[in-house]
Amino acid sequence: MLKDSQLNPQKQGISLRLLLVVPFIMQIVAAVSITGYVSLRNGQQSVQDLTGQLRETTTKQISYYLQGYLSAPHQINQINKMEQITANTRTTILLCLVALAIAILVGLITSRWIAKPIQRLSQAAAAIADGDLETRVHISYQLPLIKWLRSYKNPLKTWKLKLLIVR
Repeated sequence: MLKDSQLNPQKQGISLRLLLVVPFIMQIVAAVSITGYVSLRNGQQSVQDLTGQLRETTTKQISYYLQGYLSAPHQINQINKMEQITANTRTTILLCLVALAIAILVGLITSRWIAKPIQRLSQAAAAIADGDLETRVHISYQLPLIKWLRSYKNPLKTWKLKLLIVR
C-alpha cells in the first residue's frame, strides 16, 4: 500500500505549487532581465548616437564661427587694400589732370612765344605789300625760326634800294 509519505505531499520535499511557481518566476526574471538588458543597450546606443550628432553639430558651428572670426582680419585687409587702391587711383587721376593743365598752359605760352614774331612779320609783310617800305620788325630772342625770319631783313633792304633806284 501507500506509505504515509507518499500520500502527504508535504513530506516528500517539493510541493507542486513550488514546482510550478519557481520556473514561472525564473521565466519572468529572465524575460525582464533580457528586456532590461536590451533596453539598456538601446538606450546606450541612442545616447551615443545623440551625443555623436550633438558633437558633429557643435563642431560644425564652432568651425563656422571660427572661420568667420579668423577670416575677418583678411577681409578687413582686402577692404583696406581696395580703399588704398581707390585712393591711389584718385591721386593718379588728379595728378594726370594737373599735368594736363600744366602741359596746356606751357603749350599756350610756347605757341604765343613762337607766334608773336611770326605775327609781327606777317603784319610787316602786309605793310610792305601796301607800299610802306619803311616798316621795321623788332625780334628780341633767338630761335631757329627767328634766325630764318631775320634773314629776310637783308633782302628787304636790298629790295628797298632797288625800289628807290627804279623810282
